Amino acid sequence: MAENHPAVYFDGRDIVIDGRKTQILSGAVHYFRSVPGRWDAICRRARAMGLNTIETYIPWNLHEPRPGEYDFSGIADLERFIRCVRECGLYLIVRCGPYICAEWDNGGLPAWVTKQCQGNIRRDDPEYIRLVGSWFAKLLPLISRYQHHLGGPVILAAVENEYGSYGCDKEYLRKLHRMYLDAGFSIPLVTADGGGDQQFVYGGMLPELPVTLTMGPDECMKKFALLRTFRQDGPDFCMEYWCGAFDHWGELHRDVQDDRVVSEFEDMVSSGASVNLYMFHGGTNFGFFSGANSFYGGTGKDGVLYAPDITSYDYNAPLSEAGNITPRYRALRDVIEKYHPGTTEKELPDFPSRAYPAVCFTACAPLFSHLDEIGTKHLSKHPLPMEDMELYHGFALYRTVVQGPCGNVFPCSLALWQLQDRAQVFFDGVFAADFSRNDERKDAAVRIDKESALLDLLVENQGYVNFGPENGQEQKGVKEILLGGGCNHYLENFECFALPMDKFDKLTFEKMRELPENTPAFYRAEFDIDETCDTYLVFPGVKGFVTVNGFNIGRYWNTGPQQKLFIPRELLKKGRNTIIVFEQYKISPAIEFSDKP
Repeated sequence: MAENHPAVYFDGRDIVIDGRKTQILSGAVHYFRSVPGRWDAICRRARAMGLNTIETYIPWNLHEPRPGEYDFSGIADLERFIRCVRECGLYLIVRCGPYICAEWDNGGLPAWVTKQCQGNIRRDDPEYIRLVGSWFAKLLPLISRYQHHLGGPVILAAVENEYGSYGCDKEYLRKLHRMYLDAGFSIPLVTADGGGDQQFVYGGMLPELPVTLTMGPDECMKKFALLRTFRQDGPDFCMEYWCGAFDHWGELHRDVQDDRVVSEFEDMVSSGASVNLYMFHGGTNFGFFSGANSFYGGTGKDGVLYAPDITSYDYNAPLSEAGNITPRYRALRDVIEKYHPGTTEKELPDFPSRAYPAVCFTACAPLFSHLDEIGTKHLSKHPLPMEDMELYHGFALYRTVVQGPCGNVFPCSLALWQLQDRAQVFFDGVFAADFSRNDERKDAAVRIDKESALLDLLVENQGYVNFGPENGQEQKGVKEILLGGGCNHYLENFECFALPMDKFDKLTFEKMRELPENTPAFYRAEFDIDETCDTYLVFPGVKGFVTVNGFNIGRYWNTGPQQKLFIPRELLKKGRNTIIVFEQYKISPAIEFSDKP
């Protein structure tokens, strides 16, 4: 190591590690989108491809789901992941946010934080800074122990994330920077921004920190040159090279063509630039953690289109959702071998997969019969936002009695005000209509011919917006429910049920029977296996989610483009396995499996 230099530092456009100029060839791996038993194999596939580094985001909302309640277990076991990277002989880049985007729920910010800050996020707001400081006081010392000069793999950390696409509060960025320094970070700290002049001009950069870029295969070398017009020094470093794409429910599957991905990757590698493949392994949005985007020009609230992300985060990455080798992996590996001969290794075999025999459902539990068992009831004059019920994932049910008869003023309409995100309407347990926040009109004709009827409105949180004009500004649920003919009347006196959908041990299942169509219900199936393999569960109904042995593997919806849910073998066990499906509309008689995604 050069005299008076740290173990890792920038020297002009070069990155120097232990005295050697090093071209970082990295792959993004989100530990929280896989299962711990697979982390080692994924990292070893990165090394075999010729990569020398792993990069990961750290989602605050996974680790602190409620104020002061920290979780570093299971898929949230960050230290185990860091040790795994080290044991595989790789460096690690960490991106702690606190905002991470990543097509992850709320961009990684806990919904209780955005509620408490009243949307004043990602700026020098006293309450937001206080909450970030509290979280970083827990997180940063943990990571600091694994810096490279202390024997760990961490060589680089990013301050905030793509801030030039959001704000221009330099004081906010400086306060984050200071938190890293106070936590003992001596490795290089950088910012990461999109490769356009607006991102540079409007606040992504700090004079005291090197700049890295996030971009897809779209004239990357020209964007490095553009950066030089703003900043002469510092490395050519692509912190995110978007070598694939993600999908929204109800849209066509998206991808970036191999030739474009490979060609511009080679341009960067041959020039000596450092590159992080986003994603190297995409994985899965388990549970309710898939995010959403919002776009201007839609038919939703204030002309903003809401687009929730699918469960799979396969991303058409070099490794598939399961962690298997793809043609993209081989093409990119060939580029690395061309410019860094001898760094690639023998290709590792794919994980075995199996199409298990179909399994029939044997028991069911209608939702409306089990609200008290799985939810918490709140009495309120008006519908409560989910956040006011401390409900940040799952569903809310709003129940009230509607006075009739309304048949004599037909057409009578039921209207929803500020719905987020999707709702089903029931009168006396019978389905009447459903709504989306993207609907231009959120009203429906109804007829109530008797003295009164029980109204149930089941509202689903489909994921907080992770990027776009509504990030951090949402209130899930419904603001008001109105009923009327010539004029609308606000309905009052609600039972509001918070349904996090995370504990089903109190459900009382009954023998399987056919329920009326559009009846939300839980369905249980049990099956025995003699070996555990990866498998793919064909969507069992119209819309809902699935748990396997108590682990939520994610949402499904027959709008596509996704058609199956990935079940890693680590979630299965030899002998008896239990699957619980929550279906909102119509269930299939049996669960079918496939050995292909």
